Amino acid sequence: DAPRAPAAAAPASCSRLIVKNLPRNCDEKRLRAHFSIDGAEVTDVRVMRTKQGTSRMFGFVGFKSSEQADRAREYFSRSFIDTKRIQVEEARRVGDDGLDRPWSRHSKGSSA
Repeated sequence: DAPRAPAAAAPASCSRLIVKNLPRNCDEKRLRAHFSIDGAEVTDVRVMRTKQGTSRMFGFVGFKSSEQADRAREYFSRSFIDTKRIQVEEARRVGDDGLDRPWSRHSKGSSA
């Protein structure tokens, strides 16, 4: 058997995108349909919701490869769903040093 790379090794680029500023009525099916327009293979979609089930107006879209994710980010960034201009960025893990500091007084590390 060929040796495997360590689990901690991260790929150079991410195949998952975060989509911000979604319309409140946007669900997983609609988000998948929107990001499939460019011909990319969407593997998974998730719209984040509160405990009550209302949209938090952001979600995640996964692609088969990081190249497809990069193309989708460039193509859909600053595009519109209904009248909402969406922001599309590379998704990062919680606690990543590249993330902005939290602004909520309820978040650890916040300046509020």
